[in-house]
Amino acid sequence: MNNRDHRKIIIIDNEISYTGGINIADEYINKKNKFGFWQDSALKIKGPATQTFTELFLNMWNDLTHKPLNLKNLVQSKILSLEKGLVMPFGDNPRNKTRLNNTIYLKIINSAKNYVYIQTPYLVMDEQLTNAVICASQSNVKIIIITPHIFDKFYVHTITQNSYENLISAGVEIYEYTPGFIHSKMVISDDTIAVLGTANFDYRSLYMQFESSVLMYKTDSIKQMLKHFKNVLKQSQQISIDFCKKTKTLNKILNLFLKPFITFL
Repeated sequence: MNNRDHRKIIIIDNEISYTGGINIADEYINKKNKFGFWQDSALKIKGPATQTFTELFLNMWNDLTHKPLNLKNLVQSKILSLEKGLVMPFGDNPRNKTRLNNTIYLKIINSAKNYVYIQTPYLVMDEQLTNAVICASQSNVKIIIITPHIFDKFYVHTITQNSYENLISAGVEIYEYTPGFIHSKMVISDDTIAVLGTANFDYRSLYMQFESSVLMYKTDSIKQMLKHFKNVLKQSQQISIDFCKKTKTLNKILNLFLKPFITFL
C-alpha cells in the first residue's frame, strides 16, 4: 500500500511534457490557502526528452489495465531540441533495486565543489544521505536547504525540525519558507547540474514510491531555477542552533517515538 504513484506528469502529443511538484488541486494554484502561500516548482520540456515521460505513463497504464496501449505507435517524437546541454527525464520505482533518485542526489552532493541548494517539503533523510550532506558541508561546500515554515503534516514536520541541529552544527544553512508551505523538490549545484521533479528528501520518495524527475546539465533552465531559489530564499527565515536547542521536550519525545515508523510517514 506504500508503493503509490507519486508522479506528476502531463504529456501533450508526445512533444510537450510537464513534471514537478504540482498536483491537480486548488491549493496548488493558491485558490485555497490551507497552509499559507503554496510555493511549488515545475518545468516544461519540448522535444525528444518528452518520449521518456510517454514511456513512463504507458508502462504504468499497461501495468494497471487490461487494455495495453502500443508503445511503438505512440513513442515517436519528431521535434528536435534546441536546448543546449543535457536534459534527461527519468523515473524511479520501488521495484528497481537501484534507487535512482537517491543515487543521483548522493552523486550531486558528493561531487559538488562550491554549493548545493535544496528545496524540499520534508527533510527525513537516512544515514547515508545525511552523512553525505554533512561531509560536503565540512569540505567547504555551501549547503542551503529550504523547508516549509507552515506544515501540512505535523508529525513529518516534527522529524524534519529535529534533523536541523545535527546539520546546522556541521555548517549546513537551514531556512524555513515563512509565507507558507514549500512543496518544491529541487536540487541545484555549482551552476551546472540540477534535478527537479517529484521526489522529496524522505524515505517514502527515495525508496517506496513511483517518482518522476528531470536531470539537467549545463542548460539555460538551471539559471532560471537558481533565480527562483534565491527569490524563495529572500522570503525565508534562517534557523539558528539556538532555535534547535529550544525545541520543546515534547517534540523531541515525539520524534523518538515517530522515527521507527519513518517508512510509513
